[in-house]
Amino acid sequence: VFPPQHQPRKEDIMMETGEYFLDEKERQARKRVAKFEEMKVKSAEKRKERAKVFEPPAEASKKKAKKPAEAQESTQEMAQRLKEKAAAATS
Repeated sequence: VFPPQHQPRKEDIMMETGEYFLDEKERQARKRVAKFEEMKVKSAEKRKERAKVFEPPAEASKKKAKKPAEAQESTQEMAQRLKEKAAAATS
């Protein structure tokens, strides 16, 4: 029935925060400080994101397991196998 309450003007909002009563230099200085603080926060976030690339994954180190001793062939057996393979390739 009644019309909705009007939205506050820019000047009204500035008066509530106290910014309306500052001179132009002080307003600009406050804006610069606020912008600088935002930049610091964003740069810290980006630094953390870049640092994640250099962290080793925890799962990869656990997955590597050595083969059982009987599954590994000795160096003599390996040398013999390679000699036989080379002999078969030359003939």
